[in-house]
Amino acid sequence: MKCQQMLNIEERREEYGSYLKLVKIAKKISLSGFIDEINLCHRFKITLRKVVIQI
Repeated sequence: MKCQQMLNIEERREEYGSYLKLVKIAKKISLSGFIDEINLCHRFKITLRKVVIQI
């Protein structure tokens, strides 16, 4: 039981860390100077791809 609780805590920390990374990405996108023609979704995909490559 204790091992399962520790695993759940670790999973929640990992999920929260991923959430914070996505929030940071979204902030970078909103502050970025990309060309206006590129839609937000496409800009998010580009930035997310860069982050995944760095990991």
